[in-house]
Amino acid sequence: MDNDEIVANLSSSAYTLVNDNLLRGLGGDAYQAIILAKLLSFFNYFFTTKQLTPDGYFYQTVDDIERMCGITECRQRTAIRELEIKNLVSIRISGSPPRRYFRLHTNNITALMELPNKKFTGMTKAEKKEQQDKFYAELNPALVFSWKLTKERGGNIPRKLLWFMFVWQDYMKTRGGFVWTPALYGELRTYWRGRYSVKNMDYNNLNRFMIESPVPKTIYNFITFDRTTPEAPYDNRLYYNEMEIEGERYEE
Repeated sequence: MDNDEIVANLSSSAYTLVNDNLLRGLGGDAYQAIILAKLLSFFNYFFTTKQLTPDGYFYQTVDDIERMCGITECRQRTAIRELEIKNLVSIRISGSPPRRYFRLHTNNITALMELPNKKFTGMTKAEKKEQQDKFYAELNPALVFSWKLTKERGGNIPRKLLWFMFVWQDYMKTRGGFVWTPALYGELRTYWRGRYSVKNMDYNNLNRFMIESPVPKTIYNFITFDRTTPEAPYDNRLYYNEMEIEGERYEE
């Protein structure tokens, strides 16, 4: 194939158009811009073929976007979470088997594209709180249901930390349940970054806390317990990638 054929193929084959103002409004984040451009294309298809849900949602899978753009599940999750925070898209998981549905906030997308020299900041504090409440309202049932659904609804929570939340919830099923909130997650994240940024957690400590410690099973009490309890010898430690819950093992 000569150079002219290569150029012709690249010009005529599948491609993604990303508006310059869209890219600039998203602070130059290529992943966000490409995914939003793809979602706009999908929205147009579902709209013209009259396949949108009554409230304006359409579905698109992780695999579809990865196949078309090469953007991995982890990067999709992070970028889409940022688009949600900016109030450009809404996402929900529904159906059996679960499907990922999107709704585009076209007025906000238009506003973003009309700000050629500014980075779009998105939501007010009240809107951000509403978005956080919605995120945890969807995440908490997923943590109880399955690791697969937890990954789908985990947003940009680091995978190791998300696994801890999943394991914690599994322990709490027989202890009256547990509801994660932005404040509780923030408390855990701050501790985790300080203690486990360069090493893995020994889940034996969590097991001992849940079974042996008489204190109430709160995140604050666990942090205190974990901080003050000596780690087991290296060969006796239990790490996330060795654990399995209801047949579901941690996966990178």
